[in-house]
Amino acid sequence: MGWNTIHTRENADYLMRIAEHFHDWYLAGFEYDPLARVDSDEKNLARFTSETDTLTILFRYDSVDDNGDWPKLELQFLGVYSMGFSSCKEPDPFHECWLEETARGWAFVGDDPLTDEERNCPQDIKAGLYAVGGEVRWRLVGGTLWALEHEEEA
Repeated sequence: MGWNTIHTRENADYLMRIAEHFHDWYLAGFEYDPLARVDSDEKNLARFTSETDTLTILFRYDSVDDNGDWPKLELQFLGVYSMGFSSCKEPDPFHECWLEETARGWAFVGDDPLTDEERNCPQDIKAGLYAVGGEVRWRLVGGTLWALEHEEEA
């Protein structure tokens, strides 16, 4: 499936609705590549290149769909401004996640919404999982989301 870009609050709300605010989703993996978007004709990767970095986070839902597949969803942050992950407890699912606009782009935050101070200064975000990027996109990479299957009923 192709990437869906978050351009507006409505785009962000749609993702959060079909992912059910990431309730009972697990962090399944992540990859950060500071040179992911360097032009193919670039000959010197050691040179500083601005706004090239990419963070991809993989989430897995806590139960299989009707076909026996794990629903999996990737979020990708382009032009990463700030990020952090810490888990000081046994792996457990997120209770709720948030996707909000900040002074430096979109912020995805696990478990607690941003404060006004964090929204204005995203480098000060205090969360177990967070990422702030100039552009955010997402795609479904496995299974079927319950909310998408029942979208017409809503």
